[in-house]
Amino acid sequence: MKREWQPSTAAEAVFEPFVQKALSVCSFLSEFGFDDPSVLVHPPECALVFRKNSLLITVHYEYGGMPWLKVAERLRGRWSGASIEKWLAAHCPESRINRRSFKDWVDALEKYSSVLRSCFSSR
Repeated sequence: MKREWQPSTAAEAVFEPFVQKALSVCSFLSEFGFDDPSVLVHPPECALVFRKNSLLITVHYEYGGMPWLKVAERLRGRWSGASIEKWLAAHCPESRINRRSFKDWVDALEKYSSVLRSCFSSR
């Protein structure tokens, strides 16, 4: 899986610490068949999109805030998206995310990663 990302503008450079950390903590997704992520930067936001066949996991981040995850699945020819909390409830009901427990964006990424790894390992 892609381990590095190079910003091409000064505006993108603001997101480099976040993108590098997200690439690092989400690198395990390659073990479950996910492709290298696409990195999209549109200040004040950025996103990393991980794809596996008909499943997309998008890590969103608005500068200065907390990241959030969305999961989209292609079912019967249509994309259907949900928050990570709703997706976990449907696919890994034993897994939970408590956004109020996040100390900062690094902690949030690590907790999201841990829950996703556990979920995919149990499927």
